[in-house]
Amino acid sequence: MMESEVKLPPDSAKVCKDAAAYIQERLPNGFSPKVGIISGSNSPVTLDHLNPEDERVEINLKDIPGFVKSTVVMSQANRKLLAGTISNTQVIVMLGRIHYYEGYSLKQVTLPIRVLKKLGIKTLIMVGAVASISPDIKLGDIAVISDHISLPNITGLNPLVGPNISHMGPRYPTMTDTYTYKLRKTLFKCWLKSEYLQTRGVNLKEAIYCYTSGPSYETRAECRALKICGGDVIGTCINPEIVVAKYCGLDILVVCAVTSMAPFSKETSALEAAMADLEGRKLVATKEEEDEDILSYKDNIKKSVNRGGDIRNLIIDLVSAIE
Repeated sequence: MMESEVKLPPDSAKVCKDAAAYIQERLPNGFSPKVGIISGSNSPVTLDHLNPEDERVEINLKDIPGFVKSTVVMSQANRKLLAGTISNTQVIVMLGRIHYYEGYSLKQVTLPIRVLKKLGIKTLIMVGAVASISPDIKLGDIAVISDHISLPNITGLNPLVGPNISHMGPRYPTMTDTYTYKLRKTLFKCWLKSEYLQTRGVNLKEAIYCYTSGPSYETRAECRALKICGGDVIGTCINPEIVVAKYCGLDILVVCAVTSMAPFSKETSALEAAMADLEGRKLVATKEEEDEDILSYKDNIKKSVNRGGDIRNLIIDLVSAIE
């Protein structure tokens, strides 16, 4: 059967069109956004950071046709779409995202990207949080994503599965060089030139993002496997949207705060521990094990230095540089 003969999922194209039309009707006359910014519940960019001299628009995400309600703990009142300008660049900012692990389809999770594309954006900036599995990327660092490893994509949970909407993108899009090199280079230049960020001790590190579906965290063995595969950080969001953004032909930048260190070292052998007990010996924990104990998931104390303001400064500098 030819692609043109395949029926699209029920109203999928119409849902995208209706959502874009709803937003467009509420934007200022002549507003033509070039940059889209999407973040989670702790967005570094809010209405206050858009130029007050220019008209600013605020829309509740729950009111946009086709946009589903997030089940993640976050006030629904804070889940908004903002429109305005940063420097002289017209932008759309989305506060709040949907995760696949909430039970929605990947089409629903990635609908906002298709809508932003329809509204005319050329560049997508996504902000998130990750756990590090690299000794070179520390708690409180900011990871600039250069590539990704997506086990869900590889094993069939790809957001592009299903009939293709040909005017949005190709049937078989390449994911090579997904994360726009020029944007990453510009971001690093902004960081190197910022006396404020250097004084703050902000460290920017390029990293390969490992996407897992969540909501459960990874086992030690899974973390080690991802590290062996070349991964640096792990997260449970962003990747489905990035795949669709690449498919849509957008320039892409992803910036993530490193908010935890994933426990990936091997536990002490239970046999060795049993033998030590019977022999009256005490096993000495390694420094790595002690660090992981201090930063354990169950105690929920693996929090990074608050980097929201630092990421905001980087994004504002970047948008100003690419106008």
